[in-house]
Amino acid sequence: MRESQIGDTFQPSGDTPREAPDTGEIVYAAGHSVRTRRWVWRQAGDALVTAGTRDVLFPVDGFAGATDEPVRQAVEMLATACRDLFGATVTTGMVTAGSATFNDRL
Repeated sequence: MRESQIGDTFQPSGDTPREAPDTGEIVYAAGHSVRTRRWVWRQAGDALVTAGTRDVLFPVDGFAGATDEPVRQAVEMLATACRDLFGATVTTGMVTAGSATFNDRL
């Protein structure tokens, strides 16, 4: 999650033209492809899970130092459900201001 940048584009679901997010808008992005904007209610067509999808990311947001344990519990519940219901191989981790890469396994 980051503020939008020049060159970012968002492809809404359906047959509509790409959009440029508002300057400084908080987005989830891969490179300059915005996957979710306006927090979480607006998801890109590019981000939809399809029959060919092999990897899925479930971001679970919290407030550092205030919601750490509830976030960990929610992540574990989601991971367990994905394993039990879908037979998924699940990896969990934490991205923070102090560790901006997905290296801190839960």
